[in-house]
Amino acid sequence: MALHTDFHTPRQICYAIERVGKSKIDPLVARPWNMYEPDTTTWWLVPSNDWPAYKYGKFHFEWGNHEHTSIFTSLYFEKGLDQVVSSIYSSPKGLRHIMDHDWTWYRLIRDWENSQIPKKIVHLAKELPIPVELRIDGGYVQDPDNFDSNAPGFKWDAYHFYLDAQTKALNLRWSKTEAELLTSLSELKTLDELPSILREFNSSGWMWVNFHLGIRFQIRDKNSTEQETVIWNASDLWENFFQHLSPWLI
Repeated sequence: MALHTDFHTPRQICYAIERVGKSKIDPLVARPWNMYEPDTTTWWLVPSNDWPAYKYGKFHFEWGNHEHTSIFTSLYFEKGLDQVVSSIYSSPKGLRHIMDHDWTWYRLIRDWENSQIPKKIVHLAKELPIPVELRIDGGYVQDPDNFDSNAPGFKWDAYHFYLDAQTKALNLRWSKTEAELLTSLSELKTLDELPSILREFNSSGWMWVNFHLGIRFQIRDKNSTEQETVIWNASDLWENFFQHLSPWLI
């Protein structure tokens, strides 16, 4: 089964969730990846006026495929760089990449180890008509103060899993291992195994990691009927998914 939406871009669904969630979370600020291409870029909802907002948990909205026929929505965490490399990333922009104790990345690991997040995710997954997806990608990053758009970028790794709600198994659907920095994820089989791998990532002070827990929507074809598809609006997405994950925004 697939979930469908009548929203046609990540921007549309981001602003719709902002309207639904603003009475519960204040502030909840919509931010684009590329402000000059708002209708085609990735969007975030951030629980702060701070920008950049690396340290916060965020709601994330992006295209689910290259054809732009689906939208992936998720709770999103970022692992920044360790204090030990702050002398290298010493510019004002570079220092924003350095983690402090208040980054939600640390709470992600703590609440995964104490089972708060896995219990919540398994409960949600059993109620949803589609699987919860886990995506982790990471690699090295340039100092933004010395960024050269013409220079070749660093290679990154990416792993994408689907959760089996009944067994808590994580089934690997695809991976990209260009940097060979996240290879321990190739052995990941269950939710319970994840915290030790995340702590292993912490030992690499130079490495950035993005972490997504999400679900995927197909954009409804204009010729399909409501009887043929399961369609969620913004309230459905909030009530059935995002509100349950909102404690991990901060």
